[in-house]
Amino acid sequence: MQKSGNCSPEIRLEPANPHAQSNLGVALARQGKLEQAIAHFRLAIAVSPDLAAAHNNLGDCLRAQGKVEDAIAAYRDALRADPGSAPAAKSLENARKLLQPPGAARSRETAIAVRRRCVRSARDRRCSKPRKRPILAHPETPRILRAWIELE
Repeated sequence: MQKSGNCSPEIRLEPANPHAQSNLGVALARQGKLEQAIAHFRLAIAVSPDLAAAHNNLGDCLRAQGKVEDAIAAYRDALRADPGSAPAAKSLENARKLLQPPGAARSRETAIAVRRRCVRSARDRRCSKPRKRPILAHPETPRILRAWIELE
C-alpha cells in the first residue's frame, strides 16, 4: 500500500471502501501503473465481490498486460455480478476474439448470415422460389455449422 500522503482522502479514512479502491485503480491504470491498479481492483473485489466495474476494470488491465485468459475470467465475473453490463459483455467479446484463430471471425460471420437466411427461408417458404443450391450443399457447411454451434 502506498504511503498515506499519496492516497486519496477516501482511502486514508476508509481503506475497505471498494468504490474508493476501484477509483484509485482506474486512476493508476490511466497513468500506466497496471500492477498497482490490479492490486487495488483486487482489494475492491475482495471487499465487494459484486462490484462489476472493478471486475471489468481488472479485466481491462489484465488484457493490456497480455493475460487474455485471466481477463476473460474477470469479464465473466463482471457479468455474474451484473448480467446487464454492456461494457463487460463487449470486453468479453473482444477478448475472446483475441484468442480465436484468424479465420474464425469470418466463419462466425458466415454462420450468422446462414442463420439469417434459414430464418428468412422458413418465414417465406410459402411464396419463395426453389433455391438453385440448398444451403447444406455449400462447400464450407461443416465449418459454418461448427461456428453456428459456438454462437449458442
